[in-house]
Amino acid sequence: MSKLRWLRPWHPVSGLLFGYLFGVVWCFTLFCLLDGWNISLRHASGGFLFAGFWAVFWGLSGLACHALPGYDGTTASVLSIICGHVYPLACGALDGWVFVTIPFYTTMAALPCHWALVLIASIRGRVE
Repeated sequence: MSKLRWLRPWHPVSGLLFGYLFGVVWCFTLFCLLDGWNISLRHASGGFLFAGFWAVFWGLSGLACHALPGYDGTTASVLSIICGHVYPLACGALDGWVFVTIPFYTTMAALPCHWALVLIASIRGRVE
């Protein structure tokens, strides 16, 4: 039985799919958190709208991980997510723009994080 190649964690198509699903859950949780955990259909619809920003990040991350399959690429993605959350939350409050700024800063942090780990992996001789 052959595996679906696009379902691998370091593939851009799986990055788009899982990024969108991650974005829906992330946005739904953040909407509920900002609204005092009053769960409504409005929160779900907002999650489907703003999840596109996360799909872009995970798609780019999957594309960058072609050179770093395995844990190095995953480490770079997790490091970008941490950087993308720490910077806006340290500089400002939780407001309506957080749904756009956190995925934006995460996407901007992806390039230097992946570049640094490609450099480290190339020194170790692990770049494909």
